Amino acid sequence: MTEQAIPSASGRSDRLLLDDYLPTFEVTQIQHAVVDEPPAAAYDRLRHLDFMSSRLVRVLVTAQAVPDRTTRRLRGRQQLPAYPRHAGLDDMLATDAWTLLAEDPGRELVLGLLWPQRRPGAPTPKVTPQQWTAFAEPGYAKVAWSLAARPYGTGRTLLTSEARTQTTDPATSRRFRLVWRGLGPFAALLKRQMLNMAKNAAKSAPRSRPE
Repeated sequence: MTEQAIPSASGRSDRLLLDDYLPTFEVTQIQHAVVDEPPAAAYDRLRHLDFMSSRLVRVLVTAQAVPDRTTRRLRGRQQLPAYPRHAGLDDMLATDAWTLLAEDPGRELVLGLLWPQRRPGAPTPKVTPQQWTAFAEPGYAKVAWSLAARPYGTGRTLLTSEARTQTTDPATSRRFRLVWRGLGPFAALLKRQMLNMAKNAAKSAPRSRPE
């Protein structure tokens, strides 16, 4: 059966950009938050947040980095900082890891990551969106992460974070599922906190309200 996008009331499709880059996947994590401001404003706020301003995010990022730091120490490799001083979405895209796969400004952006599984701590390939889509080299988990803003009533927004993962071969799939049992809960809490930061920032932002 061919999937068809359902047009929204505004005439725009409700289909996610994420579906164009990872329509099938092994695991997914989805979080939502309702924000008291229009979609364009909520999206822009999330797009430019410094996630490292949250103590909880710093703790979670440090905890997630423990396996990699341990591997580097055992192999005599240079240690990296436990967490970056600043980490917004643009900071992530400036690294050698994440790729901006697509963006519909004010509505959704999709980031892609090729996560090495056979060699913990190995460099993450930096690729173009086209290379990411076609990438099938064994030993990797392909991660596509979507952040979307949709209208939710009058003057409110439903922010959604969805991260999907698909491995490139059966052996890597088995290895990834073992790793994910430990890292998955940290990743879910991290993304939940990012949405909460956007929600709390919207609450504290000065703005005029209609009478």
